[in-house]
Amino acid sequence: MLNFLAHEYFHHYNVKRIRPVELGPFDYENGNRTKMLWVSEGLTVYYEYLILKRAGITDEKQLLQSLRNNLLAFENKPGRLYQSLAEASFETWSDGPFGRTGEEANKTISYYDKGPVVGWLLDLKIRHETQNKKSLDDVMQALYRQYYQSKKRGFTEAEFKALAEKITNKPIDDILAYVTTTHELDYPRYLQYAGLAIDTTTKTLAGSWLGASTRMRNDTLIVANVEWPSPAWDAKLRRQTVVVEIDGRPARQWNDVLAQKKPGDTVKFVYLQNNERKETTATLGVKKEKEYLIKPAANVTALQKSIFDDWAR
Repeated sequence: MLNFLAHEYFHHYNVKRIRPVELGPFDYENGNRTKMLWVSEGLTVYYEYLILKRAGITDEKQLLQSLRNNLLAFENKPGRLYQSLAEASFETWSDGPFGRTGEEANKTISYYDKGPVVGWLLDLKIRHETQNKKSLDDVMQALYRQYYQSKKRGFTEAEFKALAEKITNKPIDDILAYVTTTHELDYPRYLQYAGLAIDTTTKTLAGSWLGASTRMRNDTLIVANVEWPSPAWDAKLRRQTVVVEIDGRPARQWNDVLAQKKPGDTVKFVYLQNNERKETTATLGVKKEKEYLIKPAANVTALQKSIFDDWAR
């Protein structure tokens, strides 16, 4: 609840006053398209965490854990290979909420996940390049003064870039590449500015894995989502598929059947396609996810310590 309150509180500034030029006046029938929802929502998530820390409600460990959670959510989505942060922002009003209908859910990301992470990297870059004399706070304050108070309008992408570069006194193209492309984020480069190190590993989750979730509609079991890649995907199970049987048992026993399986076991499904009964078989696997550990680096400099202390104050 406190995160929600901090998030909505910051929206009094970011979006209500500090906003991309496209966000107003609003078109409530067609939606307002902008490539900068990563600023409006992603940075609001970022400041949600900072607000709670600066208020003394959370500590350094919780602050880092919050950002790590966003990082994990983003890095473990296949959509990170397909959709940029700018595209995720622009496509919000396409094909339903967040542009995720049909099989396209596997090709999208959330600016609520990647946005705060990119904002964090930008903040650390500004602090590093200015010897910790400036930060993302200065960018937000300048946007407020110049565009809300003075010009009484929103800002363009070019204006955001120009203002951030004026404060940083350096180009920020490296950060904006993480907005406009699907390039891998160079976490070690930016986190070391604050005396932080990051270890990347792969963990295997316990139990067998199919990669499909379901829901009941009256007495009918329907596939709600299918991960890509996954055993379910390979078996050609797709979203909205009506499943009739699983291993010869009624589909409603889905969870009971899968709970008894181990990696390498096969599962037979009977499903409906164009009102015809079809069969398919999936070989269960194991679920692997990227894991990240953020920790203090060794032998930090005075500047690195200063940046971390000021950032996590």
